[in-house]
Amino acid sequence: MISVFERWYKRKFSDPDSVMLLIMLIAVFLLLAVLGTILMPVLVAAVIAYLLDWPVSQLSRAGLRRSFACSLVIFSFFNFVHFNLYWHCACGITTEY
Repeated sequence: MISVFERWYKRKFSDPDSVMLLIMLIAVFLLLAVLGTILMPVLVAAVIAYLLDWPVSQLSRAGLRRSFACSLVIFSFFNFVHFNLYWHCACGITTEY
């Protein structure tokens, strides 16, 4: 039984890149497990910024100034979030009684 694991280990982890990938995955997992509550807002902000960059780029390519396109996308995003939160709260209040 030990020889089966030994062969698997040598086959999978003989490449230094795969060992480094495993070490990096364990490090990221431990970092998120320990500092997850602190890092989560930063990660969410980075994902939102990444997702909102595409519409800004498309509007800039269409001829709008980048500052105006950025303002328009941020305003639209905040209105979308606000509307969804308001709708969720309003539906919860009406079904409660």
